[in-house]
Amino acid sequence: PILHCSPTGSVERVFCAILENTVNQKVAHLPTWLTPTQVRIIPVTDNHLGYAKDLAEKFTKARIRVDVDDRDDSLNKKIRAAGMDWVSYVIVVGDSEVSSGNLTVTVRSESEPNKPHKITCTAEKLIEMIGKETSGKPFRPLYTPRMLSLKPRYI
Repeated sequence: PILHCSPTGSVERVFCAILENTVNQKVAHLPTWLTPTQVRIIPVTDNHLGYAKDLAEKFTKARIRVDVDDRDDSLNKKIRAAGMDWVSYVIVVGDSEVSSGNLTVTVRSESEPNKPHKITCTAEKLIEMIGKETSGKPFRPLYTPRMLSLKPRYI
């Protein structure tokens, strides 16, 4: 007889292997298709919230998991929270983004410690970039409310 003991299942072993890979990265990140929130939109003020919601709807229709940080925290706290959540793409929406349609996006996978990598592109271009990264990968929709103020908080 052969006795086999596996404290973790096959799915858990694969996930552990993916997490072990983050040790060698400059800024730890998961593959975009695997991150729970692929894009986070952070409006600078409440005046930009409507545009942020419209953007979020556009990303959701393109099968991208997106949420909007509509909490009453400061902009720096919202950006820091997105970093702690390992969000792949962070968009800060202000007056210039609303008027021009160009988005300033922080790309986690290309960032360095204390040196975020930012690109400027349109929403359509970002959707295309994320689509290339996630093509052929499984997709599940966001399982929590899109607005961060509605999500449960564990203290």
